Amino acid sequence: MAKPKVAVELYTLRRVVEQEGLETALRQIADAGYEGVESGDLLASGEVEDVRGLFDRLGLRCAGVHLGYEQVADPDSPLQFLEEMGSKYFIVSGVGNFKTKGMRAFEEAADLFNKAARAFASMGVVFCYHNHSFEFEEFDGVRGIDRLYELTDPKLVKLCLDTYWVRHGEDDPVAFVRKHLARIALVHFKDYRDGEFAEVGEGEIDFAALLKELAKIDLEWITVEQDETTRPPSESIALSRRNLRERFEV
Repeated sequence: MAKPKVAVELYTLRRVVEQEGLETALRQIADAGYEGVESGDLLASGEVEDVRGLFDRLGLRCAGVHLGYEQVADPDSPLQFLEEMGSKYFIVSGVGNFKTKGMRAFEEAADLFNKAARAFASMGVVFCYHNHSFEFEEFDGVRGIDRLYELTDPKLVKLCLDTYWVRHGEDDPVAFVRKHLARIALVHFKDYRDGEFAEVGEGEIDFAALLKELAKIDLEWITVEQDETTRPPSESIALSRRNLRERFEV
């Protein structure tokens, strides 16, 4: 089975994009040795006229589009972005419409996700839910994340699992991956050190054990993400990439 390709979540370099532009951020990603980028809907941002051309010039591929809950109901632009970029992963974070609270938010989200994922599958698009740690809150003894997984079709609603947020939610990332392995389509490698974000391999998460489990499935992408960095973001992503290559052979 082929090794997964390695991408960066563009959110890691959001301040570079804001201050120096998208091309500078993408060039830093390419220079660090990454093969792809996961991002928001860049066509909707209006920042560049030809995003595909920019990716092509830098030898980068689109690993997926990552959006918020409210955009599931209005997916036309991100679906167009995926088509134009030659990608297939539609990644969503969050549940609820800021009015629905508690477990009901997860139950309503499950219904919306099932309907959207069914429609997307007919277009060759894979719907993935990306976890944070709020989903690990319990309601009458049941975690929101478990209820969401219970109510969504495992053949259609796949997982984009974030290692940091599983750990932040007081679960074991390796055990969590093992439990949900068959449903995982994408993984965000994000390290955890004393409750803070860290470069991959510089914190407490056992990525060697994670990779051993993930080797059992046909995983196309691993995406490095670091919400906050103490180093310049370009240095942080370069360190994560070097650790993945030299220490974990990815």
